[in-house]
Amino acid sequence: MKINKKNSISLLLVVFTTIIIGLTAYQSSNYSGQIYLYGEGHAVPSILDKEFELWNQYYNENGMRYLFVEFPFYCSEFLNLWMQEDNDDILDEMWEEIAGTLGATGANKEFYKKIKKACPETIFYGTDVGHKYDTLGEQYLSYLREHGQENSDNYKRAQEIINQGKIYSEKNQENAFTYRENMMVENFIWSLNQLKHEDIMGIYGAAHITMNEEDDYSNLISVPNMATQLTDKFSRKIYTEDLSAKADTSNPWKTGALMINGKEYQVILWNEIWLNRKSNSYDSVEVWELKEGTEDFNNIPVGDRTIPDSSFLFPTEIKYGKIYVLDYYTDDEFKERQIFRSDNKSMDDGSIIARELLYK
Repeated sequence: MKINKKNSISLLLVVFTTIIIGLTAYQSSNYSGQIYLYGEGHAVPSILDKEFELWNQYYNENGMRYLFVEFPFYCSEFLNLWMQEDNDDILDEMWEEIAGTLGATGANKEFYKKIKKACPETIFYGTDVGHKYDTLGEQYLSYLREHGQENSDNYKRAQEIINQGKIYSEKNQENAFTYRENMMVENFIWSLNQLKHEDIMGIYGAAHITMNEEDDYSNLISVPNMATQLTDKFSRKIYTEDLSAKADTSNPWKTGALMINGKEYQVILWNEIWLNRKSNSYDSVEVWELKEGTEDFNNIPVGDRTIPDSSFLFPTEIKYGKIYVLDYYTDDEFKERQIFRSDNKSMDDGSIIARELLYK
């Protein structure tokens, strides 16, 4: 990942903010602050708005500065470096690397931009295992080497998290999820031990905060989830709340207008997704739904191609008789538009399919 050289001194200051004074045993802690943990459905706009509201309040009214997030250590360090920059190059490159995940959405990216603008002294701590260790992990190590930090504690810590990522990727699903949950607890405690007494807020998937015995994730791990384990260790110091239960998935991210065949249509934007350039010709796609005028498309024949992935419409789902517009971009330049029409009634199995319209 490229870093603006003229700001290298200020960037290194951020690195030093998280340098380890000494390695502390993972399972012990002298932490005396207060922990506020919030569970989310990833990248849901209404939840992101609530999370920003909470952090903005803690930051400005309570003087908190440390925000724990569901990223590996080296990703949060890249976020900290980006916070010191006067551009979004680091964030953009990071989003390209996490393309294809639920976190790589436009709404989620805007959430971090809002934090940078409103809460500029925020310091991120990532406590997940080493996802994207072969790209973002190695890029962070490369950055530290370029700045003479190959013997730093940050370098050693990044290597440890990269190793966690390798172990996680080699396990079968059940063992991998259990391993990850335990490592997230250890990484969380490691981070607390760097802060000693500072109050912190954390944002994690709801499954790590509140365990529903009937959900898929709880059936795939053989240990209590992260928040349960942390509560056992910190007792009265921890507060948890599941925001996903209050999510409003009926509200889109944005509204706007699109010109289609010479006519303007009012539309809503459900998602903006970063795509993996290794397997796609484009790097992002905007997913729109027409608010009106669907009858204009009723007689256009459809082909076999369907909306590529159900996550494209996350957090909503395909509905009856709707028109969906997928606009593809490369380097912020519009490249292609695909228009899909969903079934007017469900199939025999109850499903609804959105098929691409075929224009002559």
